[in-house]
Amino acid sequence: MIYQILGWPRSRTAWLANFLTYGSSFCFHEGVLMRNQNRIRTVQEYRKLFTLYKTKYKYVGDSNTLALSKQKYVIPGARVVVIERDTKEVESAVYGLGYVVDIPEIIEYPYNENLIIKYNEINDNLKELWHFCLPNIPFNNERAYMLKNLNIQVQDVNEFLNIKLDV
Repeated sequence: MIYQILGWPRSRTAWLANFLTYGSSFCFHEGVLMRNQNRIRTVQEYRKLFTLYKTKYKYVGDSNTLALSKQKYVIPGARVVVIERDTKEVESAVYGLGYVVDIPEIIEYPYNENLIIKYNEINDNLKELWHFCLPNIPFNNERAYMLKNLNIQVQDVNEFLNIKLDV
């Protein structure tokens, strides 16, 4: 089964990717932006990524922001979770990192099967979100408790610092 978590930047999409990567589930964070020969994947390459990972995992997901503004990246038949966050909060959080984001005033969610959760209600709905994305994997209370307050900040350090790290 394929699932997608859609939300604007700073809406816990990276956190949810980590949370939902468990057992027979793997969740990308911004899989649509994975580099292939220094370019963004095409829609076809993005969909092929899910096919490849479905050979190893029962559930494959992507927690990303791009599909909210570019509907072509929504996988047909995927279960879709939309994280709603106040646009002013998003703009402020992104600006605090030194970036600017342009969010349309009207957002429509034309998905067949979806779950919409408010940003400030994610912790209260973790079990529902888990069962929606991973219906046959028992909810792990310990994992939820352990990760609930973890703040995950993902950045491409090489690009951000404009240096090459030899690791």
